[in-house]
Amino acid sequence: MSELDVSYFQQVATAKLPEDAPSGSDARYASTYETLEAEFAKLTALTDQGSVTWKKVVSQAEEHLQHQSKDILVACYLCRALYEMHGFEGLFAGFQMLNSFIEQCWDIIFPPKKRIRARASALEWLLEDLHEMVGSYKPVQEDLAKLSKATEAVKALEQQVNDIMGDHAPALGPFRRLLTGFIEDIELSMPAQPVNQQPESSPSQNADTSKTASSTEQVTAQEEKQITKTKPQAQKPETKATSTSVKTDIKPLEGDLTDDRECNKALRTCQDYLRQIAAYKREQQLSDAFAYEINRYAAWLNVWQLPRHQQGKTDLRPIPKDKRIAYENLMANGQYQKLVDEVENSISKAPFWLDGHRLVAEALLQLGFQEAYEAVITQTASFLRKFPELLELTFFDQMPFADEETKDWVKSTVLVNNKQSSSSQLQDMSQPWLEAFKEAKALASKKQIQEALCLFRQGLRSASPRESMYWKLQQAQFCFDIKKYELACPILEEMDRYLVTHHLDQWEPELCIQVLSLLLRSYKRLPDKKVAPETIESLHARLCCFDVAAALEL
Repeated sequence: MSELDVSYFQQVATAKLPEDAPSGSDARYASTYETLEAEFAKLTALTDQGSVTWKKVVSQAEEHLQHQSKDILVACYLCRALYEMHGFEGLFAGFQMLNSFIEQCWDIIFPPKKRIRARASALEWLLEDLHEMVGSYKPVQEDLAKLSKATEAVKALEQQVNDIMGDHAPALGPFRRLLTGFIEDIELSMPAQPVNQQPESSPSQNADTSKTASSTEQVTAQEEKQITKTKPQAQKPETKATSTSVKTDIKPLEGDLTDDRECNKALRTCQDYLRQIAAYKREQQLSDAFAYEINRYAAWLNVWQLPRHQQGKTDLRPIPKDKRIAYENLMANGQYQKLVDEVENSISKAPFWLDGHRLVAEALLQLGFQEAYEAVITQTASFLRKFPELLELTFFDQMPFADEETKDWVKSTVLVNNKQSSSSQLQDMSQPWLEAFKEAKALASKKQIQEALCLFRQGLRSASPRESMYWKLQQAQFCFDIKKYELACPILEEMDRYLVTHHLDQWEPELCIQVLSLLLRSYKRLPDKKVAPETIESLHARLCCFDVAAALEL
C-alpha cells in the first residue's frame, strides 16, 4: 500500500475478542504466540537461525490480538515489525496503535493490571530495541514529515502511560529525544527556502550502525533507572545447528542506486552476505583466518566516523549482560570452540563491542589457531588505528566499549607494532626473544606455563647484557598476558633499576617507555594494591618525560 492505514491497526488492536478466546496466560500457548516468539528469538540467538520474517510477525500479531488475547507484548511485537517494514511511517502507525490499545483495552490487557511491572517491561523492551535500531539510522530531509508525526505519537503515548501507570511507567523520554534530535539535525541542514515536496516512501530502519548514534541529552533519574530494565527474551538455543548450509532470504539488488536510501540498503545487503560467508567458512573450518577477516570487514563496513557521544557516553546499547556472562563462563570452562563461534556471531552485529575481539583472540590462541589469531589482531589493530578514541567511549549504561583487560590487551598486543615502529630491534620479528615470546604463548595455550617460562630462561643464558633486557621485557610481557602480574612486577622493577643505574634511559628511550608503561599497568592490576602512591607518581612522571602520549593512556 502507498500509505499505511493507521486506523486498520488501531482496529486490530482494539477489536472485541470472541467469547471462546483463551483466558490469561493460556493464550501464550496459542500457535500465533509461539510463532512470534520463534521469530523474535532469531534476533537474540547465539547461533544462525535465519532472518526474521517481518510479514509473518505482522500477520501473526494481528491474528493473536483479534482472536486470542490483548497481550501487550504482542502489541509491541506488532509495533516493532511495522517499523521494520515501513520505516518512520510504520513507527507512527505502531505508536498510534499502542495509544489506542492502552486507552481502550487497559482493563483487559494481558498481563493483568496487578502485574503492572510486567506490562511496563514489555514496553521497555520495545523502547530499547527501537532505540538501538532507529539510533543507527541517519535520517534525510525527506524523512522530516514522517518523523514529526512519529514523534507526536510517541509524545502522546508518553503522556498516557505516565498518567495511567504512574511510577511504573516506562521511560519514553530518551526515545522521544532521539527523534526530536533527528528533526533538529534535518532542520539545521535544510536550505533557507521551504521544502514543499514530501517523499513517497520511508527508509528501512536498519541503516549502518556507525554513521549516527542517538540524542545525548540528559535523562532524568527515573528514566535512567527504568531504561536499564531487563527486556523479555525468548529462550535461546544452546548449541549451533549441525547443518553446514547457510540459509538466507536476502534479496538481490534490483536496479541502479539512485539515492542514499538505496545505497544504505545495498550496504546492508552486502553486510548480510558477508556475515553469512564468514559463518559458513567458520563452520567448515574454525581455524580459517579468512572467516575472521571477513567477519570484521562486515562489522565495520559502514563505520567511517565515531558514534555520537557526550563526554564519552553514547546512546548505543551493549551486548546483553546474560550473553557477556555466558561468554566469560565459556572461557573459564575452556569451551573455546563454542566461545569463538558464539562471540563471532555477536561481533558481526556489534561493531563497537571491543571486548569480543579479545575473547576471540584469546580463545583462538588457546586452540592453537595461530593464523586465525593473527587475523583478529591485524584487523582489530587496523580499526583502532583509525578510531583510537573508541577505547574511551561507553555504551548508554556506562559500560565501556573496551574494559580494562581489553585496553591492556590492545596496548600490549594489538597496537604493539605500531608503538614500536621506531625500534627496529623490537619490530624485527626474527629476533630470538620475540620468537620465544610467540612460542611461549603457544605453550601457554596448552597450559604449559613452566615450559613457556623455560624458553626465556634459556635465552637469557646466552644473551649479551643489552639483549638480556629485551629477553626480560618479553618475559615480563608474557607474565602480564597470562595475568601473572606478581611475576611481571619484580622483573620490570629490576630492569628499571638497571636502566637508571647505567644511564641507559638516555640511550634506549623506547625500551624505557615500554618498561615504565608495562610496570605501571602491572601495578594497577596487582590484587593487593600495596604499591605506594608516591612510587606510582614517580614512575608516571618519568614516563611523561619520555612520552607524554603514553603517560596519558595510563
